[in-house]
Amino acid sequence: MVAAIIALIATITGAFLGSLIAEDYRRFRDAQGTAASLSGELSSYVEGGQEMLRLLGLMKEATEAGTVLPFKEFEPPKDILYEAQAKNLGLLGADMAKDVAYVYQRINGFRTGYAILTRAHKELKPNEVASSLAACERMIKASQDRAARLLRNLDSLAAAEYEWPRLPRVKRKSVDH
Repeated sequence: MVAAIIALIATITGAFLGSLIAEDYRRFRDAQGTAASLSGELSSYVEGGQEMLRLLGLMKEATEAGTVLPFKEFEPPKDILYEAQAKNLGLLGADMAKDVAYVYQRINGFRTGYAILTRAHKELKPNEVASSLAACERMIKASQDRAARLLRNLDSLAAAEYEWPRLPRVKRKSVDH
């Protein structure tokens, strides 16, 4: 009788642990997929951002020299992968989720500013166009370091190997009085 009870407890414990490990592994794989897809999308933006900085600088110089630029209206694109993965950002951990939100909102800020400029440029004075172009440059530059760090962290998570148990790490911040 005691042996049967011990066997039952061992079976229940084994099933419970197996279920925990399976769920933890599923979350780990979901986090990897989220990290990889966001890294791919952000990598393309970072590469494009370098070229956009160059072009913004040239446009600003031309405007400051008196050239009226023929802007075509710009419709901000959608971040397809970010929108699809937004519900999974918590799987990345608080710091990475925070960085993802920050970088994407800076990208959005640039797009919004540039879209407004392309619609309103005919009503603006040359110095206002140049100021708007400079603001667009600042939006890109302000997020470059954080985007680079985020890409390294996303790539690291995407390439990580599963280890169990994956215990949460609590960071303690020192408080200076």
